[in-house]
Amino acid sequence: MQATDKQGKTYGASQLGTFSIESADITITNFNVRCGGAFGAYAYTLTVTNFGTNSFSITSLVFSGVSISSVTYTPTPAGQIVNTGTTNAVTFAGVFNYTGPYSATIYATVSGNQVGNLNLTSTDTDLAILDACVCSACDRVQWRPGAPTQTLQGNSINITQPFNVTGLGNIVAVKAEIISFARYVDDNCMSCDKDWNEWGNFTAGTFANVPGSLGTAVNPVSGNTHHSMYWSSAGGFSPNSSFNLIVSAPPLTALSCCCDRVSLTIRYTYTFRNPRSGICFVCSVVRNYGLHKGTCPRDQIDSSLR
Repeated sequence: MQATDKQGKTYGASQLGTFSIESADITITNFNVRCGGAFGAYAYTLTVTNFGTNSFSITSLVFSGVSISSVTYTPTPAGQIVNTGTTNAVTFAGVFNYTGPYSATIYATVSGNQVGNLNLTSTDTDLAILDACVCSACDRVQWRPGAPTQTLQGNSINITQPFNVTGLGNIVAVKAEIISFARYVDDNCMSCDKDWNEWGNFTAGTFANVPGSLGTAVNPVSGNTHHSMYWSSAGGFSPNSSFNLIVSAPPLTALSCCCDRVSLTIRYTYTFRNPRSGICFVCSVVRNYGLHKGTCPRDQIDSSLR
């Protein structure tokens, strides 16, 4: 340094010296949140980079902004050293749970200090948006249903429904559920039938030639529910297999001048197991069926399939 007057004359000068600015400045980059394996579960990754000149010691990494729980960290943040330069950046990964309104904003804040200097601190915050995650695995299923065969025999509806289902792994279980049943008949042709067993219940069924089991009724009702049938196989089922189902129906009119129509909807549910991860996915498809007896106008026959 030099001291001069207005004319620039030097009155004195100090000895030459040098100085430098030291820092340990950190920044969160690449903060990403993705959907986990269940609704409300999320997985995250974020990178902490030290753009300063000295190594940095992390004291905390916290999430805030929304109510989250069960947060995990890999590696453990506290005590983690982040050396300078992008090649020495440290990436953290983990999972957490969130249940609440969507969409929501989550903040990640990393704090710490320069190695060897507790007074030289640094903090950075970044954010990510949490959207409601909807499982889309079933979008990969290729159902390829075959044309059904449906007949009326006495008081029974016989349905053969082939499927060739692929896309998510081995088929280890299937289920068939009657989710709607209706009968349409003119009042002049209607006969009184109060036996609930004759109104849309499974009486027997096979899948891939294996007999099915009726679902168990929910307490306090004992016995079985006749609206669902189950099949399971540890070795798996062939993806190209057929359902052969028998569903009870009320006594239909025997008069050819009457129009008696029955319609039902069955939901078919497949459980797939990934041969590598062992993770199971459950996916469903719905099929409508309609049958008639007697003389029915064409528009009424078509309406039974809607």
